[in-house]
Amino acid sequence: MHRRKKFNESSEQGDEKEWMNTYADMMSLLLTFFVLMFSMATLDTNKFESIISSFQGYIGILDSGKTTNTELSQLVSQGSLNKNISNKKEDVELLKLYTEIKDYLKKNNMENNVNVELNERGLLIRFKDTVLFDTGSADIKPESLNTLTKFAQILKDAKRPIIVEGHTDNVPISNSTYKSNWELSTTRAVNVVKYFIDIQKMNPELLSAAGYGEYHPVAPNDSDANRSKNRRVDIVILKNTNDNS
Repeated sequence: MHRRKKFNESSEQGDEKEWMNTYADMMSLLLTFFVLMFSMATLDTNKFESIISSFQGYIGILDSGKTTNTELSQLVSQGSLNKNISNKKEDVELLKLYTEIKDYLKKNNMENNVNVELNERGLLIRFKDTVLFDTGSADIKPESLNTLTKFAQILKDAKRPIIVEGHTDNVPISNSTYKSNWELSTTRAVNVVKYFIDIQKMNPELLSAAGYGEYHPVAPNDSDANRSKNRRVDIVILKNTNDNS
């Protein structure tokens, strides 16, 4: 009788371990699923934070049974969740930048003039039409300097490659300063980069400028409204350090 009791106790302990292993595997798979969804698409920040919060206190990664956002970032970046999911630390960093910029735009009523989104390249900040420059000019508008200063302060901490891209519509430029849309778009991008480097003391090794003229439109150049969408300056904080185009 004594031996049978020991055997039963051993069996019960084994069953309990198997149950805990199955539970842990299921939680890991669920968390991996949500992280994978985040990596594949542009997310609504509030929804993502809600997902993370819902897991806190339920996944027993820590002794206390809680996993903070910082620790989640570390787990993802270390590949602890899934060997097929890598380099997700930068996604979490870009999400934090996205949230900070989004809050700034909302507080300053700038959401109609500046867009911010996460995409496959990284974090895109899009200045619409004449936010930074007057029509046909590459001189930064004085009233826009405070905005660029704020963005410089935010982006300094990113410590990742940033490319400033100038774009125009397809209407040929006609002034004595710029002979083509190529020159106008390139000079605009260069002037933003120069402001970041010369005035805001950002790291020049992480900054680059590109002018695309009319050749990277986001809408057909078939109406005034669409041409206005194509006249823009994009600042892209790159996800992949090898992507500088």
